[in-house]
Amino acid sequence: MLKRDVQRTTLDAFAHIQSTVTQMGDIHRNISETTQALDALQQLTGEREARESFLRYQISELEALNPNADEWHSLDQRQTQLAHTRELAEGAWTSLQQLTEDESGSALLTLNQAGARLHHLARYDPRLETMATEFDELQVRLTETANDLRHCLEGYELDPEEYAQVQARLGALHEAARKYQVQPEALKDALEKLQQELATIADSSDQLAVLEQSLSDLNQRYDELATDVSQARQVAAEQLGKAVTAHLAEFGLTDADFRVNLVPIDEAGRQRHGRERVQFTVRTTHEMAYGPLERVASGGELSRISLALQVVTSTVDPVPLSIYDEVDVGIGGSVAEIVGSKLRTLGRDRQVLCITHLPQVAVQGEGHLRVTKASGAQSGVAVELLDPDARIEEIARMLGGVKITRQTRDHARDMLSRVTS
Repeated sequence: MLKRDVQRTTLDAFAHIQSTVTQMGDIHRNISETTQALDALQQLTGEREARESFLRYQISELEALNPNADEWHSLDQRQTQLAHTRELAEGAWTSLQQLTEDESGSALLTLNQAGARLHHLARYDPRLETMATEFDELQVRLTETANDLRHCLEGYELDPEEYAQVQARLGALHEAARKYQVQPEALKDALEKLQQELATIADSSDQLAVLEQSLSDLNQRYDELATDVSQARQVAAEQLGKAVTAHLAEFGLTDADFRVNLVPIDEAGRQRHGRERVQFTVRTTHEMAYGPLERVASGGELSRISLALQVVTSTVDPVPLSIYDEVDVGIGGSVAEIVGSKLRTLGRDRQVLCITHLPQVAVQGEGHLRVTKASGAQSGVAVELLDPDARIEEIARMLGGVKITRQTRDHARDMLSRVTS
């Protein structure tokens, strides 16, 4: 009960705003996460703008060059071909002459003669017919090869303008490859990577706008909930203070006044649990100033204040077990009976354990445990569950002291019967 978080949750439960406070806490966490993400993006703004400008320049340069993945190999092959046009033309022409037009006997003529001879001889040896057919097939294939050579010869003309264009294009690709530190055939991939990075930067700019709007919406929602929570706490604080103070008067603390203070927190900070801290304060006499429970109230007073709080908040307090010690210090008679009655009422909704020396309090219990300290060289504590007769005996002992009379037992029996009836 002395912890600030417990005081806050007690007030919030009394005000029935736990779910709203939880929702506000979730929004506060989202605000924190969104703020961190936004700060990280904003820190990169200057670098991002410089990088974006540089990327646009590089992309523009490469798009103007318009590299193709297969272009370098085809241009390199064409450049080699143009550089050796004369050698290619002479060699192809010589090969064509030897194949078709050599006066001393071209390859096609020799094959034709050999095949005709074998066809003639096959009349005497049929095996030669197969070979003659193979010579015919070779002649057909070489004829096709000769046609291909003639077609190539038509293209072996040196074009100085084309040669200069190919040389210039190869030079431009090689220079770009050196500049961007890639192989010439990888320039197309380099362009695509730069375009992808630029798109990512553009997305981050859009993301920045999204985060800014999200943070604005979260702050607005938090402020709305925080206002509702503050108003509910203000009303509940006054009601809780009055209700607890009324019970304290019944418990013998007639001059005590219990108040719930709401200490404002900087609104700009947007704390997890709202705009105020909850503080339980009390004064036990008119001459004293109000102060926090831990500094003002004694042990017995704290027990009675705790009892009063739990009686008032019994329908909303989730605590399943309460243990009271010294709750009867400084009281007696009718006040003790009232305290015992409140404890019994509280025991209907939760387990209550109370250590007491007053019979007016003890008789209110539905069950009794006797705790005794062991005597002798070895210390220890014994706890004994009392049956109905032992309960009467123990209450009588509390009433009559050392010597227990029949009248005392009758009085104890009467007190127990009036409580249970």
